[in-house]
Amino acid sequence: MRLLLLFILTATCSSIHAQPIAPKKANKIVIQTSDDIGTAFRNFGRLLLREGYVLEQSDATFYFLTTEPREMKYGISGMGKLNLKLYVQFDESENGTLIQITGKYASEQLFKAAGGGKDEFNFDTQGNEILNRGGKASLTGASWIIMDELAKALQGGSITYEISE
Repeated sequence: MRLLLLFILTATCSSIHAQPIAPKKANKIVIQTSDDIGTAFRNFGRLLLREGYVLEQSDATFYFLTTEPREMKYGISGMGKLNLKLYVQFDESENGTLIQITGKYASEQLFKAAGGGKDEFNFDTQGNEILNRGGKASLTGASWIIMDELAKALQGGSITYEISE
């Protein structure tokens, strides 16, 4: 009986604090925070800088951040390299601020290996939308995990996932 009660309490507590699961092909992470839009904008910008991103665009009028493509390691033993660029939009909501994160990824390493070495690598044209799909060791899977971990690093918000066109 005690074992059954312990199991029920553990299961109940686990479900209360469970993180939402991103649906396959989700391409947007939305964080609801109780902060006003200016505070949310500054806090997320600081988080990006702390995590090693360089801001390409920071617009405090329209509340939009863009990072420069950042080279990151992925895969088994970190042998692969991918470039990741994030787009972050802030919108006021009834309960504070919605932070919407999307992004693009590309691999100059794979571009050259596939015979693209004669052409100039251009992130904006060779980049792919970050989606929740693919294995953890794939470019697609690794880029989603990196973006999701960044969202989870922001304290004080609740996360949902969306599939947007």
